[in-house]
Amino acid sequence: MGIEIIAGLLAVILGGIYPLLKKIIEKTLQKPLKKGELNKFQKTLADIFEIEKEKPKSYKIRLEETLSTLNKAFKEVDKATEEFTILMKEKEQTIDILEQKLKELSKEEAEIKERVDTLQKIPLEAISHFEQIVNKGDKRSALRDYLLFVSGIIVSVIVTIILKVYFNF
Repeated sequence: MGIEIIAGLLAVILGGIYPLLKKIIEKTLQKPLKKGELNKFQKTLADIFEIEKEKPKSYKIRLEETLSTLNKAFKEVDKATEEFTILMKEKEQTIDILEQKLKELSKEEAEIKERVDTLQKIPLEAISHFEQIVNKGDKRSALRDYLLFVSGIIVSVIVTIILKVYFNF
């Protein structure tokens, strides 16, 4: 029974120490792995702790990867530049439209000012005379509207009577 306890404790201790040792050895072997300069002892440690031995990338591969990254970056910059150009053109069009509207409103303002100036120069007697003329026209048109309305009622009653008498509707 004593041997089993000792074996269990030893397994627990070694099981807990193994991951810690693996991390420490990975960190110490990191630089030699990148350079590709592992000695026999370091290779054995890497094999025991199952540390991947990366082969150093050649100058050509590193250069190709860097150029590929630069090409992608240039393409993204080109896309951003094109989008920025499109946005600026849209802003210019909006500004042109607003300038046109401003010119039209300025013209309307000038016309209205001219009308106001003209009306201010008219004497008060002329305004009252003009008002009387307009009021007479309103009265005439109201009388005419009443006559048309009443005549419409009379005609519709006559047509209804004729239809009932002759066609039995």
